Parts: sequence; C-alpha cells; structure tokens
Amino acid sequence: MKIVRDHLQNRLHGICRDCESESTEFYMTSRELWRRALAGTYRTGVLCLRCLAKRLAPRQLFAEDLSNGTGGAGSLPRGDWDFTDPASGTTFKMQYKIGFPGREGPPSIRCERTYYVLDNTNDNDLPDAFLDAGDDQIAWLWDYCREHHLDLVVDGETVLVLGAKIEIGTNTAGRR
Repeated sequence: MKIVRDHLQNRLHGICRDCESESTEFYMTSRELWRRALAGTYRTGVLCLRCLAKRLAPRQLFAEDLSNGTGGAGSLPRGDWDFTDPASGTTFKMQYKIGFPGREGPPSIRCERTYYVLDNTNDNDLPDAFLDAGDDQIAWLWDYCREHHLDLVVDGETVLVLGAKIEIGTNTAGRR
C-alpha cells in the first residue's frame, strides 16, 4: 500500500488551485466530499487542507472525511516541508500530521510535528527562521479551531480550548 500512496503523492503533488501555494500535504477524501468542494469550479487539481476547509465552510472536517491513502478513512493527513537556511546552506525538514476530530470524539485537532536536519552536518540547532516558517505552515489551524470552537493541540501542548487561546507558561508550540 505504501507504494500506491507514494505513487499517488508524486502524481498529485502540485500547486493548490486556490491559494497557489505548493501543496505539500497529502490526503484523500471521499468522492462526494471532493465534488462538493469543487462544485462549480475545477474537475481536477490539488487543494491544500486549508483551502479544502475554506471551500467546505461552514461544514467542519472530521477524521472520517480524510485519509492519508494508507490507513483508510480517519488516518492522519500528512505534510512535508523543506527549508534551506540562507546563512549556513543547511537543509531542514518538518513533517507534520494533522488529526481532525471524529464525529463522536472529543472536539480537538491534533498537530504533531517532527523536525530533521537533512545535511550531513553537526548543526542540529533549528534556526528561528525555520521554526517561524514551520509555524506558518499550520497557522490556518488557529482560525479554523476558533471558527469551529475546537481545541487545538500542537506537539502535545494544548494551545486553544474550544477556540479560545489559553495562557500557560511559555507557549512555544503555538506562537499565534
């Protein structure tokens, strides 16, 4: 199944039809939901998760709506994002998974990020520019959670409760 997913990801990787950003997120959805999202516009193409959510608004996305192509409905959509530090030339990668709430589960979105240094270097310090840009990749989740009154958990830290920002110590996972 991994071979099929990798083939689909390579084939469907592209520019988001709406925001024109390079879509690094890979997810699948039901044919019915996809038709609803594309109603009156394109027949094919790529939408990033943010633009899919905008098109379906005010409908909320649920775990059962999405798949990463390997685990069936409810498996976590994932994204990969690379960053090359202009100062050092070192390349860093962020992989992230976004878990939407189930129809019967708790009202929360979970985002887990993993960071890598891709170059053979001893520089394991992640530059602030990379971390800030990585935050920008998932920034839309804050507005989405506020709109749908959802909790937001980023890297194991709850940053929004039912769409409202919470203040607990130093919040490094959610700088929004």
